[in-house]
Amino acid sequence: MVDEIAESSGEFFSTSAELVTDSRNVSECSSAVSLKSHSFSVSAEQMTANIQSVAAAMEQAATNLSLVFSSAEQMTMTIVEISSNSEKALSSPVPQPGRLRA
Repeated sequence: MVDEIAESSGEFFSTSAELVTDSRNVSECSSAVSLKSHSFSVSAEQMTANIQSVAAAMEQAATNLSLVFSSAEQMTMTIVEISSNSEKALSSPVPQPGRLRA
């Protein structure tokens, strides 16, 4: 019976040593997962900041396009007005020197 207890104790210690080794492996893997999780979190924060920056740039570009469109529209209206004034000037009689009406 003592031999059986001694043999069981040996198996118990062997199994305990394996459990310690397995526990260390699990701990190392958990640490690696934790590091990767932190790295992923940092990358996600950077991506969020980049997306916000792109959104702001797109908003500024839309504002700029609106300004360009508005300016082009104003310029078109000015050209039409100049053209109209030119037509009126060409169609009105030209006063001749010495024949000014009083």
